[in-house]
Amino acid sequence: MKSIRNALNAAAETLSVKTPSSSSSSSSPHDLRGKVVSVGAMRIKCGDAIADGGMATVYRGRVLDDPGNNIRDVAVKQMLLPHDSSVSELDARREVELHARLSHHECVVAQLAHDVRLVPLPGGDGDCYRVLAVLELCSESLADALATAASRGEYMEETEALRAFHAAASAIARMHAETPSPLLHRDVKPENVLRARDGDGGGWKLCDFGSARVGCVPLATANDRARAEAEMVRVTTPPYRSPELWDAFRFAEIGPPSDVWALGCVLYQALFNALPFGAESRMAALNGTFTIPKHRSSGAGGAAGGGNGRSDAAVELTRATLVVDPMRRVTAAAAANRARALITGEGVDDDAWRRMVAKALGGGGGGGGGDPSAPPPPPMTRAGSGGGATAATTTTVPATDGGWADFGAAPPPVAAAPSRGGSGSGGGDNDATWAAFDDVAASSATTTTSRRGGSDGGGAAAGFGFGDASTWATFDAFAAPPAPPSPSITPPPVRIPPPAPAPHVAVAADVATDVATGLASRVAALETELAASAERERALTTRLADAKLALRDEQKEVARLQGELSAVRNAMKLG
Repeated sequence: MKSIRNALNAAAETLSVKTPSSSSSSSSPHDLRGKVVSVGAMRIKCGDAIADGGMATVYRGRVLDDPGNNIRDVAVKQMLLPHDSSVSELDARREVELHARLSHHECVVAQLAHDVRLVPLPGGDGDCYRVLAVLELCSESLADALATAASRGEYMEETEALRAFHAAASAIARMHAETPSPLLHRDVKPENVLRARDGDGGGWKLCDFGSARVGCVPLATANDRARAEAEMVRVTTPPYRSPELWDAFRFAEIGPPSDVWALGCVLYQALFNALPFGAESRMAALNGTFTIPKHRSSGAGGAAGGGNGRSDAAVELTRATLVVDPMRRVTAAAAANRARALITGEGVDDDAWRRMVAKALGGGGGGGGGDPSAPPPPPMTRAGSGGGATAATTTTVPATDGGWADFGAAPPPVAAAPSRGGSGSGGGDNDATWAAFDDVAASSATTTTSRRGGSDGGGAAAGFGFGDASTWATFDAFAAPPAPPSPSITPPPVRIPPPAPAPHVAVAADVATDVATGLASRVAALETELAASAERERALTTRLADAKLALRDEQKEVARLQGELSAVRNAMKLG
């Protein structure tokens, strides 16, 4: 088996194309440049290699003979796969047969024909499976388009970014709709989203189903998680891995939401030409920590949204796909429909989408609490020494529960007669301050106040009021009417609770705890498996020793019988 793999790797190295435009021939029997190949009913002359991925090489081809079709340019993808097990042929056929099931979809790169057969390895050291797939020829990948825009200091137009996302999401939604089990792509990235040639409509299409899988990946047992983690390293690309791909201990399974996360990463990259979680994305992805960068859009489709050069709707769609909890992520079908609505402008105000976003982002569609549209309280005044009105200096802060906190230089304008003290008048102090806390603007509160002070207006005063379904409190220093001697009334101290820890700190702590717990569980499971393996090894060793002893006895018996047989033969000869 090792020699077969070594020979196959040598063949792959031989097929490596240093310069895609080179037309020089190679001595390798599997280099298709300049050769005519037959795939199904099609005869194709292969040209230069246009892509090389180790085990796969893609050539530009020209159809020479295809009954019922016009001569046209195509792409020919060749894969060399090992023939080293009973399931090798199934593995070789899996990608092209899955692709054939999806090829009719308008957002999937069309596969026109395919062929799988055994061929000798270079040097005659065994065989390998050669897979040929004839695909429609596309003009460029989304990764190429973004790189071109970046080299010019530009960004892709928002509408074009949404078109690419819509195509990929539509194709993924088609895969997830397969019955009885969904198909998972597992390697959605800009390199696998291709733009069709202008003559074929110029739309975007999804390709490369080499990592695809039928059905979800269970994560119920230690063996499930170990297999899943090993497989994910092999078939997925790190910057586009979802949290459940990074930490198999936190989730029940890997399913369609994982593809949706990758789609969100692709949309983010198309909008902002950057990776949402960076190249080293594990902890950032597990925490769901990303920012919306600010930039100047170069295209007409980049309507300003929140100062980031992209529309709020496009940013909202991105956020809805990058939710850590896979059960709260929007579906690929919903994301595709939303992208289409943003492109066409039809059905933008969709109630079903709003409900889905509210579930994904935790209420209100964009997260956070309170009603940002609630009006602030009206400006307030306080009486001056001459009985005139002096405008208050007021700061209004919306509260997260929908109420208001107001800080200014005047008391609430509506106050009942004091419950303590006498009557009189005095001059106010213009630099006095007060605060009101209410579910509505302070002007609507009906209050009862208590005051302390003198005719010179220099005393401190505190008031507490309770209205119908609303409360407010004031702290002020202003003149109060003359009052008979009375015990001092000191307001209770204002206790300000310590600030709550930042959400990302709490999340990081939770993640650290989860990771530690998961690692401990994994270590325990591995120790159990190791102990079981050691026990099996001991049992097998004992059986092997017994078998050797039995074999030795049998050999002795065979030798004894052979001796008797020889003696009989000798006796017969002498007789």
